[in-house]
Amino acid sequence: MKKFLLLPTVLLMTITIAHTQPQSDAALLERARALHRQVPLIDGHNDYPWAVRANVARDITRLDISKPQPTIHTDIERLRKGGVGAQFWSVYVPSSLQGQDAVTATLEQIDIVYAMLRKWPETFELALTADDVERIFKAEKIGSLIGMEGGHSIDNSLGALRMFYRLGARYMTLTHSLNTPWADAATDKPAHNGLTAFGEEVVREMNWLGMLVDLSHVSPDTMADAIRVSQAPIIFSHSSARAVADVPRNVPDEILRMMPNNGGVVMVTFVPQFLSTKVIEHGRLRTAEQSRLREQHKGDEAAVTTALTAWDEANPTPRATIADTADHIDHVRKVAGIDHIGIGGDYDGITTVPEGLEDVSTYPALTAELLRRGYSDDDVKKILGLNVLRVMRQAEKVSQKLRAARGPSTMLFEKHGRRRQAIGTVFRIVALGDSTTAGTPGWRSPIEAPPHGEGDVTSQYAYWLMQARPEWDVLNRGVNRETSAQIRARFDRDVLPASPQAVVILAGVNDIYAGQPAGDVIGQLREMYDRARAHGIRVVAGSIVPYNTATPDQNAGMREVNDWIRSAAAADPNTDFVDTRAAVAAADNPDMLFASPDELHPSVEGYKRMADALLPVLARVEGRGKR
Repeated sequence: MKKFLLLPTVLLMTITIAHTQPQSDAALLERARALHRQVPLIDGHNDYPWAVRANVARDITRLDISKPQPTIHTDIERLRKGGVGAQFWSVYVPSSLQGQDAVTATLEQIDIVYAMLRKWPETFELALTADDVERIFKAEKIGSLIGMEGGHSIDNSLGALRMFYRLGARYMTLTHSLNTPWADAATDKPAHNGLTAFGEEVVREMNWLGMLVDLSHVSPDTMADAIRVSQAPIIFSHSSARAVADVPRNVPDEILRMMPNNGGVVMVTFVPQFLSTKVIEHGRLRTAEQSRLREQHKGDEAAVTTALTAWDEANPTPRATIADTADHIDHVRKVAGIDHIGIGGDYDGITTVPEGLEDVSTYPALTAELLRRGYSDDDVKKILGLNVLRVMRQAEKVSQKLRAARGPSTMLFEKHGRRRQAIGTVFRIVALGDSTTAGTPGWRSPIEAPPHGEGDVTSQYAYWLMQARPEWDVLNRGVNRETSAQIRARFDRDVLPASPQAVVILAGVNDIYAGQPAGDVIGQLREMYDRARAHGIRVVAGSIVPYNTATPDQNAGMREVNDWIRSAAAADPNTDFVDTRAAVAAADNPDMLFASPDELHPSVEGYKRMADALLPVLARVEGRGKR
């Protein structure tokens, strides 16, 4: 009998050995593509709508993704090659936009998604439910879902939230880079220690609607509060594991451990700065070098730029990799479990990408890497889309239950006992000026660092006004390095369409710095004041703030302009003067800043003092409008 058993034994050994041999890269990639054909890859975040807004003024015909688009990450051919079955299109707008401006801009971004659906109906179809995603996938089209990136988009209004849901929004990130008046962000200073009572009501109303609660961008306290309040599973639309890469935008282990009970999904992102410790450390070293150069070359930004360019050439930025991305997936699986992982690439919202994940065509390469690491086909299917479909269905069931039990929430946003002002009575302020208004050097606006802006958001007086009076709309319209003539030239574009009740005008320092006569600055300021008053806008005239490298002649020029500003305001009942210079000046020397990161601009505390000086004047302006 042993002779008869020999052949089957040899065959069994041969089969076992064959199955334990590593598959070739080509075989793994083909296996990956087959899995993409079986279940829809649902990506949590793509910023193509923002690319349309930022690059071609919201005209999709000028960024036609039915044709190859090598300047961005996304086009239809590459989406097909990448096996994308459904995409959450982000309708992001910067969190520096506040109030009705944020609502309007978000509506415009949703309009871009609808334009895509009209333009390429053979490729894209709006998906509102999990069943829609599966039906559209079977029809070999790409299910198009809408994700809102930041609670600032609803302007503290549950009614606006409900209307966005009716337009198709199926998740909302509770914050972006700045706190909202009801939730703390990961990259802002804590203001609420998580969610306020109104923030909790936002989560409950999202549950009632069936809208997914997205916790990317929020602080750990906000994460924990939202998970505690939510009756439906939450998502992280584009975040990774903080234990692997310690940055505020990633998810801490204590939150990952909550996923099994909540049922939520962490959609691992491809942002290199959230993936690779080498990239993170390089960024820290570069920031330190930039600070050192600014100290070395005080007041000479050209020298700083030249030296920093040389440093960049000598210290090229390292690349994150597919392996880095898979390491984060491994960690989420280890801590939260295989049922709580998804994919959220953030394509066209990032300027650099991991090596091997260059655009939307490369998802199968990541799938192949997971297979190489021993993930089963069933595991991979969950990561690609089945986990997200489960979350969507659970959210839909929770919504059905809640709608059967109650109607929509009637809560209004409150701050210190005051109810939110009705539409049409919101007090709006335009902050107009140069870098002193923009927030340079601590904060770079989304215009200067697209798409999201970067730096310390507290380095702008507009931020501190909004923190003190969140019911106000404060629109930062500062532009770095501009002269008073350049600021006046854009007055009609940047002030009048906003229909503000007040405009804070701070201009002239760059003219004086360049040696222009004070009389020229006064002429430009007079034109701006007259223009504002002609349109019924109250002028809040700020004095030029000092800078530490000013010569005696430059200080004399600033004093001449400031004396005129003070006298012009005193002579006109429709103009208010605020001594912003005194707010930031050293106690023992009015021609010096009391603190400065670069000898040219106020410190964070200085910007806060500017806001403190402006607040009582603006409050009086608001009070006049209510009488």
